[in-house]
Amino acid sequence: MRPPIVVTGDGDALVFDSPEAVGWYLEWMDVEDGLYRAWDSEGLPLALEVTREKRKRRWLPGETTIEIVVVREGSCRELVPDELRQELVKYLGGVGEESGELFAAPLSELIAKAKARFGPNPRHGWTPRP
Repeated sequence: MRPPIVVTGDGDALVFDSPEAVGWYLEWMDVEDGLYRAWDSEGLPLALEVTREKRKRRWLPGETTIEIVVVREGSCRELVPDELRQELVKYLGGVGEESGELFAAPLSELIAKAKARFGPNPRHGWTPRP
């Protein structure tokens, strides 16, 4: 798995520098509902999964269960850069990028353009830019 990690769903393309950042940003319920697809920077499909861990409560007796989103290499080990390209072109065209230039652009440039629209937010880790 080679970052950045690109996650698409519901018309958006989100770009993360690490698998951990994906877990911090995505809601576990949406991942369980299958709302997202993910790839690494070369077009390798990635699996988004939810794990549950029991943790001891700090102030109350007993344990609680927390849900954590994790990114893993998917069962398909074959690169599919054309699928990722198609998702990025659709997203970038929808947010005003010149679509003629997008079809000819290398995948790395499309990822960089999507990342430029998605930046750091100190409170939440990552948030889309308007």
